[in-house]
Amino acid sequence: MTYTTARPAPARRLPLAALALLVALALALASVTVAAPARASTADVADRIFALVNAERAKRSLPQLQRIPELDKVAQPWSAQQAATRTMAHNPSYLSQYPAGWLKASENVAWTSSSVATGDRFMEMWMASEGHRNNILNPYITHAGIGVAATSSGDRLYATQNFAQYPSSVTFKPAVTTAVQRLAGTDRYATSVAISRATYAPGVPAVYLANGVSSVDALSAASAAGRDSSPVLLTPAGSLPAATATEIDRLNPARIVVLGDTRSISAAVEERLRAYGPVTRLSGPDRFSTSAAISRAAFAPGVKVAYIANGLTFVDALSAAPVAGRDGAPVLLTQTGGLPAPIATELARLRPAKIVILGDGASVSSAVEAQLRTYAPVERRSGDNRYATSAALSRASFPAGLPVVYVANGQTNVDALSAAPVAGMKEVPVLISQTSSVPPWILDELRRLDPGKIVVLGDTNSIGAGVVDTLSRIG
Repeated sequence: MTYTTARPAPARRLPLAALALLVALALALASVTVAAPARASTADVADRIFALVNAERAKRSLPQLQRIPELDKVAQPWSAQQAATRTMAHNPSYLSQYPAGWLKASENVAWTSSSVATGDRFMEMWMASEGHRNNILNPYITHAGIGVAATSSGDRLYATQNFAQYPSSVTFKPAVTTAVQRLAGTDRYATSVAISRATYAPGVPAVYLANGVSSVDALSAASAAGRDSSPVLLTPAGSLPAATATEIDRLNPARIVVLGDTRSISAAVEERLRAYGPVTRLSGPDRFSTSAAISRAAFAPGVKVAYIANGLTFVDALSAAPVAGRDGAPVLLTQTGGLPAPIATELARLRPAKIVILGDGASVSSAVEAQLRTYAPVERRSGDNRYATSAALSRASFPAGLPVVYVANGQTNVDALSAAPVAGMKEVPVLISQTSSVPPWILDELRRLDPGKIVVLGDTNSIGAGVVDTLSRIG
């Protein structure tokens, strides 16, 4: 079943009459019998859409369009917004987002099931609808932007086309690409080694070792490791991976810090580590006590800030760890509805100048916030979701023009843990992304940061090739 809608935008009066036509198309696939094609990246789908637009225009001897980053930057965030909300709609602000000087403007949007979502399929849908077809084949338009984004579950793709006519007097700079590097291994343990190997020379002050499956202990250690210019490596509970052992040997640390009790990292692993240097274990009976123990070992009283994050859904703390490492500040874990006694005791010892809560009231309740105010003034950094929170924290903490920004998967979290101390040491952020598309809040923040390079963490199962392509085009 196919649904189409068309609505004209209000006319805008310019020295030359400018026309804005909005046309929308949605495809609902109640039953699909077509075999699913090999899944292309969202960037590949966008490229294919643009190629087909010009192919359709060539059939009719119409001028070829120029695809420009300025219009991609209108189309891509809007596709990501639709995917994030699972709602097809027109961008109410797209005209104001166009570069100045346009004479005609129009927009097409569509969504379809990922099982059949190819550039060809989107174009078939648009070309079958008169309003969409008229936008594509408008003889006056000169420039286009394309954006394609997937939902977080990957079951749908949303696409946006933005068209414009610009006079020859309006020129655009050639597309500037951003260098993107991937640090990855065959698994999470090898990825943590790859991050360490790319960053640290032998003779580090310490190596922090955390459980790679239940990695919450690494959250509190990441800021301490960043301050000390030391890596966080991962291990299973019962055995030390060969790659991790080789990396510890290369690093030749002055000491090794094991995080968590013997359920997190066994006594056998601890004993093996003694071959590489002195070993200290920081632990408590639960994650909150361990968080307090790590802070107590690393930070003296009088810190300028302490960060508080939910210890059960701890994604908000991932983006905070580099900030905390830069600031020489602890990240402490709490329950949603009450402040654990070990954390309260540690805050009393730390005497922070201020406390920053990470996440909204669903992560750290107003009751906990009230408890925290007895120790120091409190600020809260949050957004509508984990990606918006990550962007908000970066925006409040880092200036534009950084040499590098790290991007990690916001669902699996684990790769960000090893990168957090690296980012803290370099005073740059770790932002989080979906596997198959970059959330609009993160895109906006990356554009503001305008980094010299972006480093993505993990293999294509963590950060897909389409995301890498999108990141390369933010310049």
